[in-house]
Amino acid sequence: MFLRGVLGYIKDLNIGSPEAIRLSAIELDNDKDRSVLKSPVAITGVTHLNGLVERLMLADAPAPGLTIRTQNLWLKKQLAPCFFERLGVHGRLPPGAEKVIRRDSCDRESMTILEEEFDDVYLPVIVRGLDAFAPYLVHHEAAAMLHSKLKAGATSDFYRAILFEGEGMNRVFSEFQKKIDEMLQEGEFDTPELRQSREEFRARQTSLEHEIDGFQGDRAARLLSGVPKVIAGRIKIHDWVTDESMRTR
Repeated sequence: MFLRGVLGYIKDLNIGSPEAIRLSAIELDNDKDRSVLKSPVAITGVTHLNGLVERLMLADAPAPGLTIRTQNLWLKKQLAPCFFERLGVHGRLPPGAEKVIRRDSCDRESMTILEEEFDDVYLPVIVRGLDAFAPYLVHHEAAAMLHSKLKAGATSDFYRAILFEGEGMNRVFSEFQKKIDEMLQEGEFDTPELRQSREEFRARQTSLEHEIDGFQGDRAARLLSGVPKVIAGRIKIHDWVTDESMRTR
């Protein structure tokens, strides 16, 4: 419920919003290891956000030095501490609700109260962290520039769909290329038309990689523009900023 609220808020952001983050920065549909990001324009994924919300609501307070011990938060079923200490809804829930609400069961009246408090206190902090943190902000700005660039040109819609409209599109593109290669290797469908299709898709893959490289270079330049030249000029610093190390793990 809380996760959907965060995603819904980001989804509704548009050109008139002060925030730079867009929904394409959140990977929604990775079909394999959901903790590893596949989209080059994503900074985080649903799994990461779910873990963040879970820690905010259920994790024990940090020990001295902000040390956080490992906890199996998914085992926590009783949510009363979350309601009273973190959402501050004591006395607002229906009588006895805190004793019966579970992670997978909540009446509509209680849900509305909990959502309102979460949206008022926690959601703005989460969105601001994903939006205004300097490395993320320049990422969003570079992604917006790439998205704008891909609005013109004969094949721009193709690349924009792969980069900004979900991991599924990129997955279909990659799997189709593999299928063509397999068909040609087997020899049964080795035709001029199929060979031409393979060359076309290889050319598109090269162009896609070029767009991604340009995006990462723009992102690095934007971040390093605010760094002293003596640091920004170091090759290792530039390489680290250019690759995917800026994204959440």
